[in-house]
Amino acid sequence: MTPSTAWTLRALAGGVGLLLVGWRAEGMPAGTPGREYWPWLVLAGLGLLLSVVGFWRHRRGGSAGVVNRWARRSRRNDGVASAWSILKVASPFAVRRKATVLRPSLRGMPV
Repeated sequence: MTPSTAWTLRALAGGVGLLLVGWRAEGMPAGTPGREYWPWLVLAGLGLLLSVVGFWRHRRGGSAGVVNRWARRSRRNDGVASAWSILKVASPFAVRRKATVLRPSLRGMPV
C-alpha cells in the first residue's frame, strides 16, 4: 500500500468517525456536557470526507492520473522475478539449452 493510499484510508475513516460521533452526540439529552458541539463535529467530518474525495479525484483525474496509472502497471516488482522470467531463464529446459554453450562436453545430453 502506498503512503498516499494509507493516508487516504485513514482520513476517510477519521471523517466517517467524526460524522458518526457528531450524529450520535446530536441525539443525546440536552444536559449532556459537550452536546452543543455536535454541529462542529458533523461539519469537521464532512470537511474531511470532502477533502479526501477532492484529493482522490485530483490524483486520478487528468493526464497526470493516466500517466501514474500507466507507470504503476509497467513498474517492475521491486527486484522480485516473475514466474515467466524464472521459467524463461532458470527452468530445466533453459539450463540444458545453455549447457551446450557453457560446457561443450555436455552436447550429447538430450534437451
